[in-house]
Amino acid sequence: MVLTGSLVVVGVVGTIGAIGAVADRSPAEVAATSKRDIVVQENISQLEQNLTEIAAQQEIERTEGAAAFALPPGTSFAAPEPLDEIKSQISNLEATERSKSIPASAVEDPTLYSYEDGFFTSLMAIDWKCAWLSTGVAQVDAGKMDEVAETVEILHSFTSTEYALSFPDYDVFLTNHVDPLLKGDTAGAHQYLPNCLASTLVD
Repeated sequence: MVLTGSLVVVGVVGTIGAIGAVADRSPAEVAATSKRDIVVQENISQLEQNLTEIAAQQEIERTEGAAAFALPPGTSFAAPEPLDEIKSQISNLEATERSKSIPASAVEDPTLYSYEDGFFTSLMAIDWKCAWLSTGVAQVDAGKMDEVAETVEILHSFTSTEYALSFPDYDVFLTNHVDPLLKGDTAGAHQYLPNCLASTLVD
């Protein structure tokens, strides 16, 4: 399966203003705790902003993808990406903030994520081609060759869209996995379909 759209990871850390002292602790302990809390709070802030930006990008691109790619009956797009890589970092930092034993030097820099424009729409395009390929196999199995021809035409129509630029080997996909359906040959399609998510496959 060809998955387009690259993932760029950048680590960033910074500091903000001082936090108030903690009672009944030595000046050194208060200073160490304050420094640790400053780092943790800044890291959490950056991660929360990163999460908000990517979630907004995903929502916009999934809306675009849903409008561009009509799925056949009995199939559905995969669920939105959970972005757990960012959420887990926030949870870990929140746990660090509650702990008194972790020094500032042990707080790791946050890893921020950036997805190329169109990344989430490309994921939906993959779901779309899986769904229609699965539909074509079901149509061949049912002996509905007129419908098979329509499905093959739908899969070919992708090459005329702007999204095809993200799939440089789409012609190979058509040759090896789609066009043989016109002759009742599902071997190539069955070779590809294990790459697809269950929600995109016709029962």
